[in-house]
Amino acid sequence: MIVLGYDFYEDESIQKPNGLIGQKITAKNKSVSNIFKLYLPPYLTEMFKRFKIDFEVDSVDNIKKQNLKTKWVYLLDCIGDPRGWLGGYTREGENSIKSLFSGVSETTINQVREDKAVIMIYQPMEGYPTNWLGNDIYEIIYDEIVKLKLNPKNILYVTGNWLLQENYKKWKPKSKYSDLEDIGVYSFNNERFLDFKSKWDFAKPDLKKKRLPKKLHGEVWKLKHFLCYNRSPRGHRLTLLALLHGKSLLLNGYVSCSPNNPTYLEGYLRDISMGINLRKRVLRQIEEFNEGMPWYVDVDEWDTNHFDTSPVWPYEKSFFSVTTSTLFNEKSIFLDEKIWKPIYNHHPFIFVGCSNLGNGSLKELRRQGFKTFHPYIDESYDKQGHPTKRMLMIVDEIERLCSYTLKEMENWYEQLIPRLEHNHKNLFENTGFNDFINNFIIPRTNKNEI
Repeated sequence: MIVLGYDFYEDESIQKPNGLIGQKITAKNKSVSNIFKLYLPPYLTEMFKRFKIDFEVDSVDNIKKQNLKTKWVYLLDCIGDPRGWLGGYTREGENSIKSLFSGVSETTINQVREDKAVIMIYQPMEGYPTNWLGNDIYEIIYDEIVKLKLNPKNILYVTGNWLLQENYKKWKPKSKYSDLEDIGVYSFNNERFLDFKSKWDFAKPDLKKKRLPKKLHGEVWKLKHFLCYNRSPRGHRLTLLALLHGKSLLLNGYVSCSPNNPTYLEGYLRDISMGINLRKRVLRQIEEFNEGMPWYVDVDEWDTNHFDTSPVWPYEKSFFSVTTSTLFNEKSIFLDEKIWKPIYNHHPFIFVGCSNLGNGSLKELRRQGFKTFHPYIDESYDKQGHPTKRMLMIVDEIERLCSYTLKEMENWYEQLIPRLEHNHKNLFENTGFNDFINNFIIPRTNKNEI
């Protein structure tokens, strides 16, 4: 049985997230104070129930009294920028906590010292790289371990970056903590295990349905080549949209983008080593793109994070997705609901995500049992490490596909249906979750095995 302990637990319910003891929220730090959270999508216990994992939740004090035979788990549900939960913001007044474990109860710290508990830093919905804006995540974790005299084997780090286990193996021998024991590191994305079927309908691979006119809110939605969601106007998304606008391709797709201020875009383009002439063209094109703002598809507001919504019609009225990841030029391979949604809806996709020394996002998807779409989509972009070159390759491939007539797109799509059906089925395999439980959590909570 897996036992989860919480500092704020009364009347058989969790009152507040772990890690918040002594946290002070002020006017200066309010915007970054939400660093630990309950019920992230989907919450760990929700998955335990769905996949029939035996578990209990109790207060830290009650668990201490029970003197369990196995270690219990203190869950730190980290949300957002690592600088927040590491206590790493440099501007005065912004830190909500002093350091990673500063808000953990003394009872828990002592239980970890006594080899009766583990702290699991749980961020499976984010894919930040090892070094984030000058903050070395592993080094900061070890700083806390040494300061609090904890055994590293009782500290677990779960991340949505599929490179971090490999990165940790490279980092540790060269670090100042090379002589200490290893922490547990595991790459895992919880949004892969959203209960899709109970939440949403899905688009079926039915060409007859694609041909039917769709009337919604008094407007007829026509069949188009692609679908491209961009709620948050990040640098790589604006770059993509500027380049698509420059090639007059936006009318071939259903495209969303919230209002944005592209003044920071020039700095981003320098960061991805874009040449000066192309940089000037992209900046001019994004200004032209913004003249048509905002760009809507299925909603007309931007405050809500729609990770948990998935209308069917945009997938029914288009042939492929241009899926823009949260990250693009970072040292990360990050897969989340943005890629699971087209898979769920039987949509081929071009993935605008990271590639690290040939270890691209599509390669990771194939490792997880999904099929990608070469040669119907030229996926050589996934092996291109240079972000500017990768972006240009992606735009060229979108342009090539948009040169097809809609009738040609029907023939193209029909040939991909077996792969789409395979991917849809594979999305509901729970092997990845069982591996996470049986190969990571359970061994590290069994006192006899560690």
